[in-house]
Amino acid sequence: MSENIWYPKYVGDYAAKTSHLKTIEHGAYNLLLDFYWVNKGPIREDIVQRVTKMSDKEWSESEFILKSFFDQVMINGNVYWKNKRVEEELSKKKQRSELSKKANSIRWSKSKGKGKKSDKIQQLYPDGLQMDSYS
Repeated sequence: MSENIWYPKYVGDYAAKTSHLKTIEHGAYNLLLDFYWVNKGPIREDIVQRVTKMSDKEWSESEFILKSFFDQVMINGNVYWKNKRVEEELSKKKQRSELSKKANSIRWSKSKGKGKKSDKIQQLYPDGLQMDSYS
């Protein structure tokens, strides 16, 4: 869970796409984005209203607006709300994570006795390092 403690939010992009929302709709949309990020994927349609914490009346007034930020897709016989931007950010996060794992693996495999300076010097100067002596 600790790797999901933050996600990128581009305030300018968000403001440009959500300036028409009422305050309660901003809150609901942000709850949906948070839930999506933490769960690393689309939200099953039958729990969307619950995630937003909206009453039935609030939901009936705002569902069509909130729905406009998501594609409705069928996965394993269930309808899910899928957000293109969050999917892109999750993909970038996965790529960064994989690159970090590779880099750490390379770093730590070199430091297990094979990456010492003395070994590197030996590789550079196989006949030994010649030092001039000045007296």
